[in-house]
Amino acid sequence: MERIVVALIVLILVACNASASPSPSASLAPTASPTQAPTTAPTMRPTSGPSREPTQAPTAPPESTADQGDFICAYPYAVNGDAGRAQIDDVHVGSHKGYDRIVFQFEKGIPAMDVNVGQPPFTKDPSGLPMTVAGTDFLVFVLRGGTGLDENFDRTYTGPTAFTPDCPVLVQFVQAGDFEAQSEWVAGLSGPACIRVFALGGPDRLTIDLAAQ
Repeated sequence: MERIVVALIVLILVACNASASPSPSASLAPTASPTQAPTTAPTMRPTSGPSREPTQAPTAPPESTADQGDFICAYPYAVNGDAGRAQIDDVHVGSHKGYDRIVFQFEKGIPAMDVNVGQPPFTKDPSGLPMTVAGTDFLVFVLRGGTGLDENFDRTYTGPTAFTPDCPVLVQFVQAGDFEAQSEWVAGLSGPACIRVFALGGPDRLTIDLAAQ
């Protein structure tokens, strides 16, 4: 009888302990915090800063020559300007299909210009020193009011004043002088050439095209 009582007590204790043990709780998944999608970083585009291109372009830009007139083969040749004084800002030369090109760029306005056939020997103005220009034929360009010096005779244009492009027509282009707001340039050519001159804006430029006769 005692054994039966003991067995019952053991059964009761086991049953109590079983009910008292906590059932395994469901695993707590992390709460779904709002997914923070990565923000799209703005694309960094290079800002348009100052151009690092050299001011002395290897070739004169091929501006549109439509409606710029015909080539003229008779000299002297004169071009009217719209400024009594125009500071030279840049000079460049180059070759394009059918013609070579000289471009004078000015800070503001276009000076008048005279074009004449030249004959060596050439001299520098105002020193009178001899100046050699390569070529078999020559044209002399006088910019009346086109200058690279200011009123105090300080140089404002510091770019090249002598070019040897060895183009089909233009062999050499040299500044002969800059005196009293008037500059003179000599073009050495491979032979007689016809000329076409026109002005362009933005910036102000005097464009000279040379074609073989």
